[in-house]
Amino acid sequence: MKINKVFGFFTLFLVCLILVFVSIQDIFASGEAYPLPRDAVFELEQSVPVGPTTSIVRSYSTMLNKDQIESFFRKELLKLGWQEQSIKGLGYVKDDKIISVLVLPGKPFASDKKTYFSLVYATKISDEMVKASQKDKPDNLNFMPIYPGSKQLLLWDNANGVMAHYSTEDPISNVAAFFKSKMSSYGWQLSYEKPITDRSADCPECNKKIASLKNKNNPPLLGLKGKFYTSDLKFQRAKGEFCSISITSSNYSQDSFTKEAKEIGYAPVKETNRTKITVSYRDMDTNAQR
Repeated sequence: MKINKVFGFFTLFLVCLILVFVSIQDIFASGEAYPLPRDAVFELEQSVPVGPTTSIVRSYSTMLNKDQIESFFRKELLKLGWQEQSIKGLGYVKDDKIISVLVLPGKPFASDKKTYFSLVYATKISDEMVKASQKDKPDNLNFMPIYPGSKQLLLWDNANGVMAHYSTEDPISNVAAFFKSKMSSYGWQLSYEKPITDRSADCPECNKKIASLKNKNNPPLLGLKGKFYTSDLKFQRAKGEFCSISITSSNYSQDSFTKEAKEIGYAPVKETNRTKITVSYRDMDTNAQR
């Protein structure tokens, strides 16, 4: 049975199983017990790097359906003290550990009546882990250019690629133009472009920034304005390589200020850009150098 083909897809989805009439068997890892339906058959195990941590992924088959699998895990994990999280699929947290259970959407053969699911056990990524990858001067990447003058907020290897976040004070138009002109020198072809879109009418980032400024020990602010823009670029390269670049930009300014602010020499907020670049690189050749 070509199980590997089915579970090669599963690393992007993590799912759960359940049973109404079966008792529980336990598997143990790192001293933690996991409930499993009695008829669950172990198929394979993989270690999946996610940034500074490694997830253990165990895959199983069962005669239970998707609803039974999800009900089983919800009931049994809550009994063991795990807390359910509002995330895609079924996710549970206990202390600094995470369990995700996902039912796989496909089957090796049309005649196969089994349901396949994956149980993922991981350590939560802490603030300290995130800060460890932050740098004023970003690391070099051999598969794409780094935006000049940007700061590295995060750079992680994942199962078959890289995820990175950067920030700059340049406007979004400059950032988008840079990648559209420079990616080709690394062998990339632009396969999709979402033009720069003004989302100021629905701008939680702007509202959050304005609220934070007003809540500080500053004189009352007047005329504080905000804009919010987004753009997406997707690139393809030979041998199954994909690179997605999402850009978001918040622009703030203040046209006027109060009499009290003027008396103490408080200056209005000048036009300020906060642009974030999110890079997701996937390479089907997991041995490729970053």
